[in-house]
Amino acid sequence: VLVIGAAGAAPAIAWGIQRRKGVLSVTSPDDKAAQQLAGRLGCRHVLFANLYDTLADVVVIADPALVAGHKKTELNPAYLRPSMTVVDVSHLPDDTEFLREARMRGCKVIEPATVLRDQLGGLFKALTTQELPADIALAEE
Repeated sequence: VLVIGAAGAAPAIAWGIQRRKGVLSVTSPDDKAAQQLAGRLGCRHVLFANLYDTLADVVVIADPALVAGHKKTELNPAYLRPSMTVVDVSHLPDDTEFLREARMRGCKVIEPATVLRDQLGGLFKALTTQELPADIALAEE
């Protein structure tokens, strides 16, 4: 699993992936922050410049400041391959340019509404010890 981002939700997402025994790599346009996060988690750090030489089965976009493009600190959507599963937690519950690109490129996409429902379900259970009722509709569903 490749987490792109080192701030925002990235540390929590990366920790959760490791907790579930995922093989984790972290990258970010801010290489220093990504290296620090990888060091804290004891996982692999990928220099952002080397991202395109790195294969991943799952790509988690967690940096709300990440921009699609061809510049040094931007993510070229051509990185996304049909064999990848892509989830973007950077602007929940909104759809993003990266998710639209991933769909167009044939990637499996974890929909933002699904991610949000799972997050809210976990929070609801932590507070009430009960499952989130299935009949509760979220705005994006």
